[in-house]
Amino acid sequence: MSAADTPGALADSNAVLPEEGGMHEASIEFAAVSFRAGLCWHWRRKSSCTHGDACAFRHEDPTPRPLGEQPPWRSYRLVRKHFPEHEFELLVRTLEEAGFFPATGNTEPPALLWVASAQRPSTGFGPETRVNRLGGRCALTHKHNLQRSLRKAGATWLAPETYILPEETVELAGAIAVGGPRRWVVKPLAAGRGEGVRFAADPLKVVDGPCVVCAYVSNPLTLPFPMTAAAVGPERYKVDLRLYALVTCPEPLEAFLHEQALVRYASAPYAVDAETLSDPCVHLTYIRAHGASLHARARRRNSSLAALRAFVRQTRGAAVETQMQHALEAAVWSTLCCAFPLPSPRGMGDRAAVLDFELFGFDVLLDEELRPWVLEVNSQPDLSSSGPGGGLCYAIDHEVKSAVVADILTALQLPDRASMSHQPRTAAPRQLRGFIQLPPAQAE
Repeated sequence: MSAADTPGALADSNAVLPEEGGMHEASIEFAAVSFRAGLCWHWRRKSSCTHGDACAFRHEDPTPRPLGEQPPWRSYRLVRKHFPEHEFELLVRTLEEAGFFPATGNTEPPALLWVASAQRPSTGFGPETRVNRLGGRCALTHKHNLQRSLRKAGATWLAPETYILPEETVELAGAIAVGGPRRWVVKPLAAGRGEGVRFAADPLKVVDGPCVVCAYVSNPLTLPFPMTAAAVGPERYKVDLRLYALVTCPEPLEAFLHEQALVRYASAPYAVDAETLSDPCVHLTYIRAHGASLHARARRRNSSLAALRAFVRQTRGAAVETQMQHALEAAVWSTLCCAFPLPSPRGMGDRAAVLDFELFGFDVLLDEELRPWVLEVNSQPDLSSSGPGGGLCYAIDHEVKSAVVADILTALQLPDRASMSHQPRTAAPRQLRGFIQLPPAQAE
C-alpha cells in the first residue's frame, strides 16, 4: 500500500507505515546541493523507532562536519519569534542533511534567511541571501484584506459570501433578514489555527469585536474514513485542503503549486442538526486551539491530495478528477493575481524580483460538486509533522511536508560556490520537482 492510499498514523502507534516505494523522494541535484525528504522523525528525536527495519522512513544520523570546514555560502539562519522550535525541525533537518549549517554571528551572510516572525529583519543577510518574505503579503494573509483584494479584482466568487465587521454590520443584517435560514462562520481578524472560530445562525449575537463573517458552505464535501471506494457505513467527515503555493517573483508574478497537499478531516462525523451547529469537532479540521486530544484525533485521519484524487477517480471518473485538479490550480492562481504585484520590502530595491520568495498555505474547501472555495491564505503555514507539543509524528503530514520543504529549497537555487562569481541569478533554469507552474494549463 502506498503512502497516498494510507491515512495518517502516529509514528508511535502500531499502524504500519507506507512502503518506501510509495513515498515522494524529493531529491534534485542543483549546484552541488541536494535536498531530500523522508527521514524518520522518531529516529531524529529519540534515535530509535518502534517499526525498526520495517519503517518506511530512513534511519540515519549523519555526523556534521566541524563548522570550520564549512564554506560560508552553505549556511542558513532561522529567525523565529513566538514559534516553538519543533515546528521548524523538518526545515532544519532537510537543510542540514544537504550539508548546510546554522550561521553564527553576523560576519558571513547566510545562503538562506528563513524568517518565522511577523516582521522581516533589516540586517543579517547579504546580496545573495534568499529571504522568505515578500512585501505586502497582508493583502492576502489577513482575512479582511483578502476579501478586499477579491472585491477590488472582481473575484469574490472565489470565496464564500463575506462581510467585514464592524463597518459592514448593516449589510450583514440585511443579508440575514432576506437570506432565510442560513449558517454563518465568525472568524477573528488576528487569529489562526481554529482559534476563536464560531458558528451561528445569527452571527450578530456572538460577534464581540472586529472580525469577518462568512456564509457557511451548505454542501461541503464529506468523505469516509478510511478514504476508500469500498468504505461502508453512514459516517462521513467534513474535509478541507491545505495547498502549498510558492511565489518566487512578485512582478511579473511567478508562482507554483505543489502537487502534494493535505486533506484534513474533522474529528467528528458530519451532521447538520441544531445540536451540532456550533460544534467545532464537526465543522473545523484544524482545531489545535480546542485542545491537544481533539487536534490529535483530527490529524490522525489526515490524508493526501494524491489519495483524494485516486478516490475521486475511482468514484466519479478520471475526467472529474482532472477537472478538480484544474479548478484547484485556477483558484490558487486567481487568488494570487488579486493581490500581486506587491511592493518590495522597504529598502530592498530590486532584489525582491529574483531573491525573495514566500510560501503560502491555502485553506480550500471543496463542495459536493468539487468546486473549490478559498477560505484563508496563510503566510506561516505549519511545516511540522508532530503534535502541538512535539514528540508524536503523523505519517501523512511528514510525507507531504517533507516533500514540500525539500522541493522548495531545491527550487530556490540557494547560493553555492558558483554564485559567488555574481553571475545573474536568472541565468540558470529553475529546477522544479513536485511543483506545478502557474497559471495552470487549460482543461480540455
